[in-house]
Amino acid sequence: MGPFSQLNVLLDDGGSIAFGCFDERVIYARMSGGLSASLEATFIAGLQSIVDRTDALYYFSDASALDRYELRARNEFVKFVLGHRSKFKSLVMLTWSEGVSAASRAVAAVIGDAVEIVTDTKEFHSRLLQLAPSAARAIQSGTATAKHGAPARQSEAIRAQLEHASLQRR
Repeated sequence: MGPFSQLNVLLDDGGSIAFGCFDERVIYARMSGGLSASLEATFIAGLQSIVDRTDALYYFSDASALDRYELRARNEFVKFVLGHRSKFKSLVMLTWSEGVSAASRAVAAVIGDAVEIVTDTKEFHSRLLQLAPSAARAIQSGTATAKHGAPARQSEAIRAQLEHASLQRR
């Protein structure tokens, strides 16, 4: 999997992950719905192919539309990052606008200083686009922005967009 200018979409019955690698060093991932261990394993396999090709990565994760996740899925991601810690120069994670959960703080503490958790969508996208301007078109076409309101409504909008994209590929 090489650098690409659009998002790869992974789906299972409960959720989705849309992700892309931009400017050969910036990974953007958006999780929506539920995150199962099997969906996370597929995502990690995609990340592995990106990590193998570079010495420095900047990771941006939008989990603001994530309704639930399996503990095993979260643990596998943390294990993956820790196994490649020297390559991850920073990890910026967007969570619900209601605030940072104890679970998110725990993940950040385990991974270390390079993790920053934000709750403001505009700030998150601004920081992403500073490092990877080429990501703008892909995330604009596939991301529900703050104008859609609460995370539950964002989740529904993103799910519909991802389902539409999946049907177009068939």
